[in-house]
Amino acid sequence: MPGLLRHLTEDDPLDAPRTQMLLIGGEAYANAAAKFWPGLIDELDEFFPACTLIELSAPSSGKLEPDLLFPEKALQRHLDAMDHADTADTWREALAELDLLGPPGPVHARLFRGKEEMLVRSLPLESVDTETFAYLLAWQFKWAGIPSGRWNDTRLSGVVIGKDPVRRRVYRMTFSLAGTPLPEGLVSRALSIVPSVKGLFPR
Repeated sequence: MPGLLRHLTEDDPLDAPRTQMLLIGGEAYANAAAKFWPGLIDELDEFFPACTLIELSAPSSGKLEPDLLFPEKALQRHLDAMDHADTADTWREALAELDLLGPPGPVHARLFRGKEEMLVRSLPLESVDTETFAYLLAWQFKWAGIPSGRWNDTRLSGVVIGKDPVRRRVYRMTFSLAGTPLPEGLVSRALSIVPSVKGLFPR
């Protein structure tokens, strides 16, 4: 997933190899989260090798729930519930939420070299926004073995180690999360990651 932290140029290969599957805790994952996080670390490793920590932050509504791991199931339950709801009331609630929150906004990134801030930018909306950020957080917490009952704690920390057997790379993400309550039931979540990628030794 190139172009997260920098603008692509004509010299960038559009078909550069990227992680398509991660092995984590003996399980294989090929969802969007399993491709996003290695893509982010690959970009840091190639273009910002001095970076020792990256912080991603965004406001969000509602709680982080296990449903985020399977958004298609959550969507189906929502559609099923709408079958029994008053259409006018449903539209009023949806418009009120849109008026309050607006469309999904950007996720902000800050890169650090030690305590020195190297780069500040918003990630491209076509790659991640405030809604999909919650999905990516949920998978980080699941992979780190954090019980879902703690996902909404104001402070969390964990480690995720994933292996790309095709590209023979090992990704390590040591993370901490800080949540700050905002007005109207919103929460600002900042995820700090110490990234690492190493090559797998041949057998």
